[in-house]
Order: sequence, then C-alpha cells, then structure tokens
Amino acid sequence: MTTVSCSRQKDNFFSRTYHRTTAKFNILFNGEQSYQQGYNSLVTGHEDRYDEMLDIYPFGSVEQAQAVVPQMDRAIEKSVKTIREHSMAIGGEQKNPYVIDAYILLAKANFMKQDYFKALEGFNYVIQRHPKSEQALEAQIWAGRANTRIGNEYAARGHFDEVYNNGDVSNRLKPHVLASMAELEISKENWLEASEMLKKAIEEGPSREERIRWQYILGQVYEKLQLRFEASQAFGEVVSAHPSNYELYLNAQLQRALNFDVYQGDVREVYEDLEDLVDDEKNKEYRDRILYVKALLAMEDENYPLAEESLKRSVRMSTVNQEQKGLSYLVLAEINFEFKAYVKSQAYYDSSYQSLPKNHVRYPDVERFRGSLNDLVKQIEIIALNDSLIRLSSMSPTEQRKIFEDYIAEMKEREEREAEAERNRELNRQLAAESAALGGGPQAGLSGGTWYFYNETTRSRGIGEFTQTWGRRDLTDNWRRSANASIATIAGEGNETNVEVDELVEGNPGPSGEERYNVEAYLAQVPKDPATIESMHGENQDAYIRMAGIYREEILDKDEAIRTYETLLRRYPEGKYSPMSLYALYLLYQEKGETQKAQEIATRLNNQHPGSTFANQLNGETPKEEEENKEALLAYTRCYEMYADKDYSGAKSQAKIGLDTYGGGALGPKFDLIYALSLAKTDGPEAYEAQLNHVVENYPGTLESERANELLLYVDNSSQASTQAVQGPYTIDPKTPHRVVVVVPNGQGDMNTMRNVVSDYNKDFNRFQNLQQQNIFLDRERQILVVSGFIEQADAVQYAERIQQHARFASLFSSEIMRIFAISDANYQTFYREKDVEEYLDFYEQITSR
Repeated sequence: MTTVSCSRQKDNFFSRTYHRTTAKFNILFNGEQSYQQGYNSLVTGHEDRYDEMLDIYPFGSVEQAQAVVPQMDRAIEKSVKTIREHSMAIGGEQKNPYVIDAYILLAKANFMKQDYFKALEGFNYVIQRHPKSEQALEAQIWAGRANTRIGNEYAARGHFDEVYNNGDVSNRLKPHVLASMAELEISKENWLEASEMLKKAIEEGPSREERIRWQYILGQVYEKLQLRFEASQAFGEVVSAHPSNYELYLNAQLQRALNFDVYQGDVREVYEDLEDLVDDEKNKEYRDRILYVKALLAMEDENYPLAEESLKRSVRMSTVNQEQKGLSYLVLAEINFEFKAYVKSQAYYDSSYQSLPKNHVRYPDVERFRGSLNDLVKQIEIIALNDSLIRLSSMSPTEQRKIFEDYIAEMKEREEREAEAERNRELNRQLAAESAALGGGPQAGLSGGTWYFYNETTRSRGIGEFTQTWGRRDLTDNWRRSANASIATIAGEGNETNVEVDELVEGNPGPSGEERYNVEAYLAQVPKDPATIESMHGENQDAYIRMAGIYREEILDKDEAIRTYETLLRRYPEGKYSPMSLYALYLLYQEKGETQKAQEIATRLNNQHPGSTFANQLNGETPKEEEENKEALLAYTRCYEMYADKDYSGAKSQAKIGLDTYGGGALGPKFDLIYALSLAKTDGPEAYEAQLNHVVENYPGTLESERANELLLYVDNSSQASTQAVQGPYTIDPKTPHRVVVVVPNGQGDMNTMRNVVSDYNKDFNRFQNLQQQNIFLDRERQILVVSGFIEQADAVQYAERIQQHARFASLFSSEIMRIFAISDANYQTFYREKDVEEYLDFYEQITSR
C-alpha cells in the first residue's frame, strides 16, 4: 500500500488539496469567525455623532478597539498557524490561496486593533509577494485606509490608484475603493472630490446599509460645500429609504429640514413638521435635538425670539443627552454674545461648559469664551459692588438704616414662606404614610381615583406639561412674575451700574447666622474713611482697564472696548490709566479708519500727558532707557534663535554676553534660563543642575524660576537631563524589537531590485532570524525599504553596517543621497508620522556613539 505524502514542498494534487482543505475549513475558519465577532462588536458598538461628519466605515473608537483585542488576537493566532503549517510556497508561487487569505486576515485584525503599522506590514506583504491575486487588490484598499489613518496621503493615493485603474477589479471591491478614496478626501477636507467619489461609490451597488450611510455622508459633504438644495435632496434619499437605524432616519429628517431654503419656501410649514416630531411620543428622547434644529432654522430665518424659545425648550426637555443640552446652551450663549448681552452670554457659556463632554469639538471654544466672559463679569461685579458701597457711604445714617431694615424684613418674609411650604410638604408626607398604613382613603397615585390628583397618569402628565412650560418653580406666591420686585436699587448720578441690595449682600462677605437680622452688622460694612473709598476707586480703574482689554483682545469687540475706555476717562479723567486709555483709543480709532477721532485723541494725549511713555510712542520718540530695552530684546531674540536652531555653544556664549550686559534688567532671568538649558547640551547634567538652582535662588517669584524648579524635578545627575531635549519625540529603548530602514529618493534607485537583493542577503546570511522586508512610500519624494525582525538595537545596528559592505547592495546604495539606520518599533511609528529623516539621524548618531 502506498502512502501519499502531504508535504508542503511538493506541488501535487493531494498535497494541495490537503493543505487547502485543512487551512480553510479548520484553522482559518475559526480565525475568521473570531474576527467577525470582534468586527460585529465594533460596528454595533459604534456611536455616531450626528453633529460631526459620520465615519464612512464605523470601525469604532480607540476604547472599542481595545475591547475586541481578544477576538482579534485569536484571529491573528489562527492566521499565523495557517501560514506556518499550510504554506506551500513552491517555485516563488503560493500554491495554497488560503494562506494569502490568512495574511489578509492577520493584517485586518491588526487594523481593527488600530495597530496600523503592523497592519500595513501584512497588507504590503500580500501586495508585493502576490501582486496578481485578487487578494492583492483588496490589500491595496486596506493599505490605503491604514495610510489614511496614519496621515500618509501620498501612500494612500498610490494604493487606491492601483485598484481604481485596474480593469480586473471585481464588482465586490468597486464601491469600497471609491468609498475609501472619499474617506481620504474627507480627511483632507477636499469636499468636492469627496462628493464625486461618494456618488460613484453609491452607484456601484454597495449593501443597503452602506448605501444609506454613504448617502447621509454625501448630504453632510454637500453641507460643507454650502450646496443646501443638494444636501436636502441627499438627506431626503435617506428618509425615503427608511433605514432600520431610527436615529439615522430621524437625523436625516432634521438635516433635510435644516437645509431648507427659507428664502424660497414657506418656512412655517417646516416649523409645523418639526413640532409634529416633538409631539410624537416615540421621539421623546430626541425632542431636545428636534427643538435645537428648529432653533437653528429660526436663526437662519432671523427669527431670534423663536430661536431662543426653542433652545430653552430644548434645554428643559434634555433629560438624558447632556451633550445636546450643552450644544443648546452654547447656541444661546452665541446669540446673546452676538447681541452683546455678555453677562447673559457668560451664564450660558458656563452652563454649556458644565454639560459638553471635554472631547467635543466645540469644547475648546466654550472653554475659551467662558474664561474671557467670566473675567469680564468679574470686573463688572467689582465695579457694581464698589459703586453701591460708595453710594451707600454718601447717604445719611438714617437712609442707610432704612435700606437695610427693608432688606431684612423682606428676607424674613421670604424665609417664612419657604418654611411654611416645607411644613406643608412634611404634613403631606405624614398623611400619605398614615393613609398607606391604615389601607384606606383616597391616595395620590392610585389609578382608581377619579379626582385629578389621585390619578398618577394624569397627575404626572400635568406636572410634565407645567415643567416644560414654566420650568421648576419654588412654592412662592406670584410665581409667574419674571423676577421678584426689587427691595431697593442703589443708584445715583455718575454711577454706571445699578445693584440690588440682594446683590450687594451676596457679592460681599457679610453677616451669617442670627447676625443676618442685625442691621448694625450690615451698617458696619459700609465704608466710612476716605482711604477705603479711594482704594475702591482704584479697584474700579483696574476693573475698567481689564474690561477694555478683554473686549479688545479676547472678545474682539472694538466698540465696547472704546466705550469702556471712554467711561474710564469720563469717571477718572486724571486716573492712573489715563495716558494708556487715550493711546488705546487712538489705536482703536485708527484700526476702525476713523482718522478724525484718532487725531482728536492724539491731541488730547499730547496736551494732557506730554512726555509720557504713551505720548512718546504716539510721536515715534524713543527715550534712552527704551533704546537699551530694545537692544536687550534683540540680543535675547538672537540667543533664543541659536538655541532653537540647536547651536547650543553659540546660545551659551550669547546668553553669557547677555547676562554680563543686561543681567540687571528685566531680561536677566530669561538669559540665565537659556544659559542653563544650553549647559545641559554642552557641559552635562551637573552643570545644568547647578545653573538651574542658580536661577531658582536668584530670581524668586519669576516665571523663569518656576520653570527651573519644574526642570529640576527631571534631573537625576545622569545623562537623562541632557538627552531629554536632544532626543525630541524619540525614546531610547535598545532592548526592544528594532528594524532597519533605507531611505531612497523617488527615481534615484530601483526599489524592487534593492528589495530582492536584501531578500537574498537575508536568506544567505540571516536565515534563522526570520527577517521580513518591504518597501513603501514615505511621502511624495521618498520611499523606504524596511527590514524588520531584529530582537534589539545592537542586532539592527550591526546588520545596517554589514549590509552596506555587501557587494550587491553597495552597488545600489549611495551614501550621498540615501540613508540607512536602525530604529526601534516604537520610534518607527513616530518617524513614519513625522517623516523628518534628519531629526531622527541626529538622535541616531547620539545613541549609537555612546
């Protein structure tokens, strides 16, 4: 009896059949199942953010990618096992096509883990080793997607073009290469190109879910192009398709409404349609979003009262979606900001800040405006409080006492109402508990009762309707009034701000406990001596100048800045900021093109403050002291530029000259800190640490001293301090896996020949190291040949040195235009993103010369 060999080295029917069958229906099948489980988890767990561009392929977030690592690692394990046990590479050709599938699966699993560099290695292996297979075309698409995510646009386009221009590409792959090309264009904000690719992708017949999703994204792209009619049509196509994802369906309806042309049709019909959506019970959790869209449409219609009303309703109905609540608050803030109601705008920005997630695209804007407006409101409150106290101080003792007596009486009345309400609530709770214990009598909440408040369903609906209309209200009389009546308003001629007594008390540390009812405790806060009142006027001037700066530099409201400077000058014409305010007004009027007013201000400045710094600046005169300051600044700028250009010796020398010449001036600490940083590169860590301590001791309270203190935390009398700045974005990790990279300018070398030479060299001299080689585009100008598989840095460095001595490689390698170096796997990812060859080579020379 003859036994048929199933060797992987024999190309016969039985061997091929055995290895194909075993690979496909055993190991690889299990790997594919595991991959599919993980992939399904990513897709179903993906959360779309409809206020941002949807992802063409919903492959999940970084956190979700980590969650499916076990499934993807199992797929990788099965792929590797398939390759190891069933590969039939005979005569340079893979006789088992399922092994190629295993490479694809391995790379896709790494892609789903968002390890794009490892994924690229797998895809590039298939592309280079099996270029004529259909799997190679699929690998090209996936490699393009990986490069899109890494940010290598040139390489991504190269991969997509290979498929797009291939006449043999299957119908299965056609829509996906086009959609992937659209994804690249979207990442580069090439909206017109993206729209063309998406339209073609949809026409190529993708799955129903993909077609609907891409149609929605097409609508979003049209919005970017400001093609509102086309956008409305695209979203209408999604609505007509009735997707199974209701949230996608509803948002398509909303976006279609939002792109309605208010100048071409009757917008009232759209408002009615949106209100119908609000009334639909199944949209209960989306009502805040619907009203938000109605507000945006009302703003387009320039109906700002309706916009504000809709946004406030949106906030009240937003019980679950904090992000939507934050967006509604944000638009309210922007409306009030636009109308220069900055105090109200600050309150809304603050609410938006509390509600929006920190990773939201608008969060930085909210944080910035909130900070500026918080500071603005703080200055307004300072002026308001000081003006009220100053005004009180000018009143007679009898008038002062009457104001605070009225305030205390009102406070007692208010507290009594609140106490009565709490007693009633407690009584109701006791009665309900007793009734429940006795088991008799009508009870609120029992559905069998006929009275309104005994029926839980109607009672809850009534409470909901009341809250939606009026919000949550305290149990007080006359609750429909927009605000409680003012007890007393303290104002007078010349004061810019009116403040209620409530605000005076709340804005100033005041009496507490029983002292709250003591008139004498309040009277004690009223300033009596001229020195205190004068200091309040000084605080007012500080607040005005800060307000004007906020308006001018942060809010960019020149008109309000002008009004604030003019108010400051009117109230304090001889104040400490008078010259500065006049000069600022001159510049503002110049910027606005109001030259006549600017000239009037210039005349005032010269007449009222001749010889002042600001008058000299206005007239182009530079006193001797300022000339010296200018020279010092130029010297420091030169010193800093030398340090930034890595001329550390020059920077050290220039810093020493600067210290000798200008060390006693304001720039002394800056020169000294640059001197310390330069020493780290030239004299080592001990000199660096000593100089940092010198900065800390000699310039206490300065920013440079604080910075030096921070830097001292990283000094440990080793080479760490000096190498930290040298290595830049790279890390020293000699005992981790490495690879060797050859950088070749496009058109300056035969990359295929070089790769084959390296492959032959590895087979002859490194056959037990399992090295892999591939060539890929670094950018438009350069390609790289990457040899991976080295256990540590020393192996890779030795390999790079030896291969340059190999005759066949040396004939292809030119040290004048090409570069070769070892690099750790971690640093390779940084290098591939940064693409700065010379920066890495500087680092490489330092770590290999130790």
